[in-house]
Amino acid sequence: MKPIFIKALILCTLFFVLEGNAKTIFVKMDGKGNGESWENALSNLQLAIGIATESDQIWVKTGIYYPTRTNNRQIPILIDKSVQIFGGFSGSEKALKERDFEQFQTIISGEIGDKTTLLDNSHNIFLIDIEKGDIVLDGITIQRGMANISSNASDRKASGAGIFYTSNGNKSSLWISNCLFIDNQALYGGAISAFTLEGGDAN
Repeated sequence: MKPIFIKALILCTLFFVLEGNAKTIFVKMDGKGNGESWENALSNLQLAIGIATESDQIWVKTGIYYPTRTNNRQIPILIDKSVQIFGGFSGSEKALKERDFEQFQTIISGEIGDKTTLLDNSHNIFLIDIEKGDIVLDGITIQRGMANISSNASDRKASGAGIFYTSNGNKSSLWISNCLFIDNQALYGGAISAFTLEGGDAN
């Protein structure tokens, strides 16, 4: 299966707001700090999302990260707030324009089990569940999710192995740029599945 290079917008709204007081949170694989700098980076993307406030930026250094450190397929990386996640850093950058996401790949992988098969991989790499706000994913490789259990297209165990996106109405937007989706397999919508609570869907 060939990688698909994605530079696209999935829009529920036509506006994007940057907050003037937004901060940057840093993540690297061997991080042991509080996320305030590369030197004091966090090691966990989910923790960074947890401490982020609306419209904060999360910078993730090159490396391979996983939705969970267990073999529980039902644990994704949950995004439930307006946040911007950028990959492709070497770990010394001071500005977004300094990164090189093609050379320094930030990979989020569902390969949490036996590496010789996809069948025990994470159902979803990212689960986005947000009522309103704007989410950015930029410069990230999302790979090897496997949503292969369930016959219901709106069940995340069957859809959206890369990203399962659900929103209440049309007050949220997901912006995807400079991302690769590789080997994400599902019964419905391998790379991305998007649903609203009113029942509309787009795969």
